Amino acid sequence: MRHAEYINKCRGAARIFAKYLLGLCLCMSLGVAEAGAQIIKMTAEAPSVVEVGERFNLVYTVSISDASPTAALRNAEFETSFPTIRGFTVVNRNPYRSQSSQISTIQGKMQSSQEVSFTFVLQAEVPGRFTIDAASCKIKGATYTSNSLSIEVVQGNRSGSGSQTPSGSGSAGANARSNADAQAQNSGSGNSLYFRVQTSKRTAYQGEALTAQVKLFAKVSVSSLQALNLPSFEGFYKQEVTIPPLTKLTRENVDGEVYGTGVLTKYVLFPQKTGNLTIGAATMDVEFAQRVQSSPGSFFGFDDFFLPQTQYVTRTLTSPEVTVNVLPLPTENRPAGFNGAVGQFTLKAQMDKTSLKANETATLKLTLSGKGNLKLFNMPKGTLPPDFDTYDPKVTNNIQDDGITGTKTAEYLMIPRHEGTYVIPALTFSYFDPQAAAYRTLTTESFTLNVEKGDELLGGTSMVSGLSREDLKFLGQDIHYIHTRPQQFTGKDRIFLFSGRFFAWILALAGLFLLTVLLSRRHIRRNADETARRYRHAGRAALKRLRTARDAMHRNEVERFYEEVSKALWGFLSDKLSIPVAELSRSTAEEAMRARGTGEETIQAFGRLIDTCEMARYAPSAVSHDLKAVYSDAARFISKV
Repeated sequence: MRHAEYINKCRGAARIFAKYLLGLCLCMSLGVAEAGAQIIKMTAEAPSVVEVGERFNLVYTVSISDASPTAALRNAEFETSFPTIRGFTVVNRNPYRSQSSQISTIQGKMQSSQEVSFTFVLQAEVPGRFTIDAASCKIKGATYTSNSLSIEVVQGNRSGSGSQTPSGSGSAGANARSNADAQAQNSGSGNSLYFRVQTSKRTAYQGEALTAQVKLFAKVSVSSLQALNLPSFEGFYKQEVTIPPLTKLTRENVDGEVYGTGVLTKYVLFPQKTGNLTIGAATMDVEFAQRVQSSPGSFFGFDDFFLPQTQYVTRTLTSPEVTVNVLPLPTENRPAGFNGAVGQFTLKAQMDKTSLKANETATLKLTLSGKGNLKLFNMPKGTLPPDFDTYDPKVTNNIQDDGITGTKTAEYLMIPRHEGTYVIPALTFSYFDPQAAAYRTLTTESFTLNVEKGDELLGGTSMVSGLSREDLKFLGQDIHYIHTRPQQFTGKDRIFLFSGRFFAWILALAGLFLLTVLLSRRHIRRNADETARRYRHAGRAALKRLRTARDAMHRNEVERFYEEVSKALWGFLSDKLSIPVAELSRSTAEEAMRARGTGEETIQAFGRLIDTCEMARYAPSAVSHDLKAVYSDAARFISKV
């Protein structure tokens, strides 16, 4: 029997060990699979716009992320194939290769990322738009392909772009360039640094959405932007559009020249008035780097070639005003239910149920989708049967980041009060389509509700229908039953106001008030004399001390008992005799008691109590420790003095 139990225990231990071993192997396999997981991709990058004669870099990058640290990109495992580049001059036939790697540990897990870059230097030769086909690479038998690129080449003005200073120009040339820049800034063309308030359209209907963005254009190296003051957009309802923060400028073809551009902020505008609405000027301080000419004593201008000097200059830029011509909405063929919606929309209606009982709720959901001034108009309201209770709709706006596109949802709650078959009429919604310059009307489908007989409440009494309330109320709780018991009514001659009882109550309240005032003043006077107050409360404070001593006696805390009795006696005499405790001694206490006419026997009893307390505290072996007798003598002394 014991042998069988031993075998069963061994088998159980073996099963537990096998489970742990299986779990450990599973974790190790998952860790190996995760460690070996790799994400490999190849990308191509180059400027989207360049000028004729400009040199730029075409970079192909192969990156491996979440790879194990030992998965290095060796030449034997790496094969690349680059496309034939047309439309550009390739300065370096063999690309420059660079490699970087990084190893990090995140939550105890080691990860690595590696990149290999191949750089071609290209030079634009002729204007036009050119396409660079995708490149490919082969790693451990797998092929990866990059994206293709489209590059626009513009004629531009390479000699005067940027902030470069032509050679041989002195201070007069610098002044001329400053005047030219000022004129260019005012005219809006040919300037190396400016910004504008750009609108998506210059002519719009009232209520039609248009976008306005503040955009910077620069041919110089901008270091910081400060003190941006935007116009008030008077006459428009504006809504800011969320855009990523500007971290770098994007190359863009602007009238045949390459500029670095960036959008600083963006708004959606809805004109609220007709006529010419002016968007005022915006201002901004821009700090940028500018090369300066070396001193006249430089050796043949070699300082400019080997040691170019740069200084940072701050310029206040002002954008020109923008005028938008706002057209009124046509009055011809305007639908009767039009409430200011402008855009392109679709309408959909849904009923959550078509069969229900009386006094139950049903919800009609109306969803309006599209582009336009979704926040600036109300949802349509239909007409329900008279036996329905209705409530204000719950309206929800779900607008996308562009501020124009989204949905507007309204949920109409209704409660039928009687059984029967009812028709929920179709709803209509009218809007103005600015693209077609015409009004459109959308119509939903109608719904049929089959209402069955509900619970009999209030004894079958019908409810008044067609009401509108802010909150729902339960039937049977919002209407009280009529009282059927006889009621007691007060006669006209028994009115309480200005009656005899009324004046009696007035006199009683006035007397109570005067009594309260007198008692309060008496209490204040008594407490004003601190000595008298302590004298009156001396016995009460001493008895409180004695109660503490009694508790110590019951717990057999001898030392604590005598300490509390001593404090009670000295505190009592200090309050009674009006002598501070610090100035009170046995002799002064006895003299003061004799002066007050205290009996000699009481004075001797006080002396015996003080001697007993001091002996018990400092020479406990010399005292018999009859605690009850000491407690009784102390209480008797306090009551006699």
